[in-house]
Amino acid sequence: MTPPAVQKAIGWLTLHWLPGFRNRLLKSWTQGGTNLEGTARWWFDAVSDAVDLEYFSDSTTTERREALKAICMGTDSGVEWAHAYLKRGFPDAMSEKLSMFGYLEEILGAGTVRSVHQVACCSGREIGYYARRHPEIEFCGSDVDSEIVEFLRRHWSEVPNLRFEVVPLESTASGHRRQLCADLIFASGGLHYLDEHSLKRFFSDCRDVCETLLISQPLDTDFDPTQASKSSARRQLSWSHPYVRYLKESGWSQLRWGEMRPVEDPRFKNLAVEAHVGESN
Repeated sequence: MTPPAVQKAIGWLTLHWLPGFRNRLLKSWTQGGTNLEGTARWWFDAVSDAVDLEYFSDSTTTERREALKAICMGTDSGVEWAHAYLKRGFPDAMSEKLSMFGYLEEILGAGTVRSVHQVACCSGREIGYYARRHPEIEFCGSDVDSEIVEFLRRHWSEVPNLRFEVVPLESTASGHRRQLCADLIFASGGLHYLDEHSLKRFFSDCRDVCETLLISQPLDTDFDPTQASKSSARRQLSWSHPYVRYLKESGWSQLRWGEMRPVEDPRFKNLAVEAHVGESN
């Protein structure tokens, strides 16, 4: 067995000095390396651990974290991820258990929303489903990676009330903030890949451009999203954030929120929150 210190050193060297080999390994990021065996899996784990070590370091800047995310989840890896989720379809067995989609169904059914934006939309399977069901509403899906967005534009081109844009959620550019503008914004995953600073700014930006925000995000099982004072590192670039606390600090009012613990995987839970501007609990 290779000593952990040696595997750690090899992972760091591969991440920084063997970009071609690193990129081939990280094409398996979306599967967590579970599709690899033997030496390839060992090397993937070494690089994955090196990525997390740098990503979660207090000294790592947001810009560097976004660069690491692009290496792991952008371009080919991101498009493969989109393909994988499209194969699952929507709704699926998991999404039917998530409260946020129930919140969304109720709001869309009320007929008061004319525009909807899904951030970090990945495959577009969720927003594509709702765009087909509600042709009277304008829908927009966004992602940080331009190759993913181009793929989505081709895949969903037959849906006339649906468009896709490149929107980096960590961006401070006014143009990106304007692209978020909608009656309702929702995020099914995605926000757990933002660091604490970027997430707080995103919540503040959303407050200025929409009236309703819905989120559905994974958390470690023992993490309390209302009482935790700061974000906590998980793995593979993912954070447990105190979303309820951060939303309140950003000026949102929470009307309802709830947790779901999937029996299939007791290591995590899902948090759903519906937040509004200018209303009290």
